[in-house]
Amino acid sequence: MKWEEYRNAVDRLPFSADFQARTQEALRTCIQEEKEYTMKSHILRKVLLTAAAVTLLTVTALAAARLLTMDQVAGLLEQPLLAEAFKSEDAVLLDESVETGDYRVTLVGLVSGLGLDSLNEDLDETHTYAVLALEKLAGEPLSDETLTQFTMTPLVSGYTPWSVNLWSLNSAAHSIDQDGVHYRLLDIQDLELFADRTVYLAFYEGGSPSREIFGMDDQGNIHFQEDFAGPKALFTLPLDPSKADPAAAQALVESTGLAYVYDPDPEDTPLTVRKSADGTSLEVLPGGEPVWFTAETYAAYMAEETGRLRQQVQDGTLSQESFDKSVADMEAVLAGLRDGTAQAAQVGENGVGAFFKSETDHDVTMTPAKDGVEMVIQ
Repeated sequence: MKWEEYRNAVDRLPFSADFQARTQEALRTCIQEEKEYTMKSHILRKVLLTAAAVTLLTVTALAAARLLTMDQVAGLLEQPLLAEAFKSEDAVLLDESVETGDYRVTLVGLVSGLGLDSLNEDLDETHTYAVLALEKLAGEPLSDETLTQFTMTPLVSGYTPWSVNLWSLNSAAHSIDQDGVHYRLLDIQDLELFADRTVYLAFYEGGSPSREIFGMDDQGNIHFQEDFAGPKALFTLPLDPSKADPAAAQALVESTGLAYVYDPDPEDTPLTVRKSADGTSLEVLPGGEPVWFTAETYAAYMAEETGRLRQQVQDGTLSQESFDKSVADMEAVLAGLRDGTAQAAQVGENGVGAFFKSETDHDVTMTPAKDGVEMVIQ
């Protein structure tokens, strides 16, 4: 019998209103007469205990019991070393579930280790591996189109969600579907580096982390914005603080070139964009040290970015439509750089922005707004 059929059968069992009370009384009777009972009565008592436990089963417990274990997921993905690691004492079994919208998302567990995944190229570096399960509460299988709408990413307190996430940590995702449940194995750079901070695994409907999705409080704790709608969950990982390496973590974050310090009021700090004295580039203030692209260097960036996005399509974390749009936008920027009508810079959390030349030589002030960027020509 399949587990789904078994669970439905259990759900249909007709328990009377006083079933638990009568069962508990029977247990008390068994205990009092224990010395007079033979081995058969001892077995009977175990049966009664099991029957009483059935009445206490919750939907969450049933869901957790029927999910694949971490090592089973790794085994189905043909990762034998990782499967063994998931069964070791170093693995952390969580089985934490959140019901959100029409879905239930479960953080099954995680493990960190060296050389455990034959699918990545960093076998000489420690990685963290986490297994999450996603299912519809109605029991229906999830379509590929639905899955591309969701993001599962690590985040770290004290660092902006757009600086430390699935993308900046060069992570990968391997997926498999089994009995209507979607399992995602996240392969992430060593999260134990950040173990002296709060490390999260976020699930939500949407793309890469942004201000519209996440906010941070004064202590650096990350939360979903109050007006962010859609399915979402934020798990906290129980990492060992003694394994933290703050210096290495900080170096890793700074190497991304992204804005890792949270500004709660970006509207109060406008970005001023000015042409250089010779008119060949744009200066962006403030926002860190911008990186300027020529047509040649942007073409190299575009090739690398296209490869990264294509991998996301293969992993099921990016839709083909989004991929095509991103590539088309980059091709437009490259064409503008080649014909001299555009300039581009990499600026903090805004990523790569293209600035197309105007007929005016006036300064341009750009102010981040909630729904995008406002541009004012002075």
